[in-house]
Amino acid sequence: MRNMKIKPPKSPPSLIPTPSKLPEKIDYKELCNCFNTCTYVWDKRGSSFWAWINSIQNDSVSCQIWEKNKWYNRQLPKDAIKHFVSVKPKSLGSHERNRIKNTTTDQMWRFFPQIDPNWFYAGFPSKIVVDETPGSLLDYVPISVYAKMNTPGIFLILPKYEDRLGYLDINGAFVKEYNKPVSFKRGQRIFTILIDKNSEIARDSYLLCNSYWSLLSETSGIEPDTITSKTINLNFGINKSEFYKLGNSTGIYSPDPEKEREYFHELRKIDSTLYTQAFRKNIEIHSKQELNLHMEFEPQSKAQKIAAYQFCQQFSIKPGKRLLEYVDKLNDRKYNPYASFSIAKFDCNPYSYKTKYCKEAVVLEP
Repeated sequence: MRNMKIKPPKSPPSLIPTPSKLPEKIDYKELCNCFNTCTYVWDKRGSSFWAWINSIQNDSVSCQIWEKNKWYNRQLPKDAIKHFVSVKPKSLGSHERNRIKNTTTDQMWRFFPQIDPNWFYAGFPSKIVVDETPGSLLDYVPISVYAKMNTPGIFLILPKYEDRLGYLDINGAFVKEYNKPVSFKRGQRIFTILIDKNSEIARDSYLLCNSYWSLLSETSGIEPDTITSKTINLNFGINKSEFYKLGNSTGIYSPDPEKEREYFHELRKIDSTLYTQAFRKNIEIHSKQELNLHMEFEPQSKAQKIAAYQFCQQFSIKPGKRLLEYVDKLNDRKYNPYASFSIAKFDCNPYSYKTKYCKEAVVLEP
């Protein structure tokens, strides 16, 4: 199938679209709707890039790909494409500018609300909630045990807590059994019990992913008919120590933290798959990176205020009734002899993950 060839713009949109839930198979017929538009492509090798589609043959796509700040002609095999999102620019009147700038697809608009004109005076909100997605547990649910008093040199031999995978000791290292002299201060965590996700105790507990937009920056005082640009320093992803914190917050089995850090890059890919399966939507875990994003805003007939938002995902474990009842049981001295000098708690410890996706917003003076 061929289409009239039109030159691409000088550069693609500065913002990267957020991928929707990836289908098992893509409909190549939908590529026909991508002629002469900026289309963001994810390929099966794990790469992603902007493309400008000129024509479609039986088994390939003739396009231009944006690389190193320049368009290059390419022939892209159809079966190499994993997912794609077309960005169709719209001609907006000034009265339509009180909403997010159209640099993403219509499919993604539902993730960002209609902009409130009052934000021109009140300022952009620091956090805009998107959704709350429940997911299945990964490996374990943690129950932490804290000291009630200062206690020197107690020889601690833990009882056989039911359905446990093991413990995290006073230093946060995984141990299968716990049997050593310990001195601790009031309020200090003594150990953490890792309850198996398949246990009856954890049956009604689950993972939770709270998605939201976090305000990066805002600029006011932009006069009418003024061209405005802004450069945003975007930090996203996690480093090795944060990777371990994320695992603790979501209950990923970690018998050897040092070995995990050694194989950080491979395990990060595994975790992306685990989270995607748990929440039944695409979750990407990237290594720590920093980008400079350049945004340009068109002149308007009225004064305007602009902002940039970063998409974030907060992961946590939501405890069920059975788990909380078990915690109460651990604090009963009739059941647990350690309850006389310790207290068991479920610590939520949510972890907020900053993604690489960013959006810009514009509001005009009412």
